[in-house]
Amino acid sequence: MIERAHSGMFGELVHELIANGNSFRFCARGLSMNPTIQDGDILQVEPITASPRIGEIVLFSRNGEFKAHRLVRRSGNDFITRGDAGLEVDGIVAHTCVVGRVVAVELEDGTTVSMTGLSARMKFFGRELRRKVSALQR
Repeated sequence: MIERAHSGMFGELVHELIANGNSFRFCARGLSMNPTIQDGDILQVEPITASPRIGEIVLFSRNGEFKAHRLVRRSGNDFITRGDAGLEVDGIVAHTCVVGRVVAVELEDGTTVSMTGLSARMKFFGRELRRKVSALQR
């Protein structure tokens, strides 16, 4: 396993895999995507062959750090992302910084959950609606 201290090495491997059209798996670290992704879950990432859609989870690199966060809005050709547990967006993520799309999550018990398709995106939109209603009620 490559720890954060070796994120440069991770970045080199990721870019090489994606450039050759390969998918890859890695162990997620952090709590920013709770409850969708837990610390220690295994993420399956595939190259992006079509523009990511709002509600999908993308892996991007910024300042040498990799994050798998959800695409919540577009800004021209670029994206606005946010972790599911966060209230604040990550800011503008240049489309050139997006490495791949998270297509599945393997949970600690070995179960694999798809992160693609209408069902996965509808869960996101439901959470977004609840988030906005909650904010209006405050």
